[in-house]
Amino acid sequence: MTSTPSVAHRSRAALHLLWTIPLATALSSVFFVAGAFMLCGVSGCSGGGFGPSYQYLADSWICCVVIAVLYFVSLVFVPWIRPLQRRLLASAAIGLVIGATVAVYYLAQLRHF
Repeated sequence: MTSTPSVAHRSRAALHLLWTIPLATALSSVFFVAGAFMLCGVSGCSGGGFGPSYQYLADSWICCVVIAVLYFVSLVFVPWIRPLQRRLLASAAIGLVIGATVAVYYLAQLRHF
C-alpha cells in the first residue's frame, strides 16, 4: 500500500526544514552577537571591561525580536504542518520561545554585573 499523495508531498515539503532552520540559525547568530556586543561590549559584562552599556539596551531587545521573527518566518513558509492555522500557531510559539531564551540570556548577562 502506498501513501496518499498529500502525505508524500507533506513529508517532502518538510525536508525543506533541513535548510530553512540552519539558515535561520546562521542569520540569527549575527543578531545574537550584535545584541550581546551592544549590551556588553568587547570584554563582556563582567571582568575587566566597563560593565554593561544601558545606552543600547533597546537595540538588544530589538535583536531578540528579529531573532524570533527569523525563526517564525523560516517555519511558517514550509508546509510541515497542515492546516495553515496550526502551522502559524506552532511557528509563533517556537519563535517566541527562541526569542525569549535570547532575552533571558541577555538579562542574565546584566545580572552578573
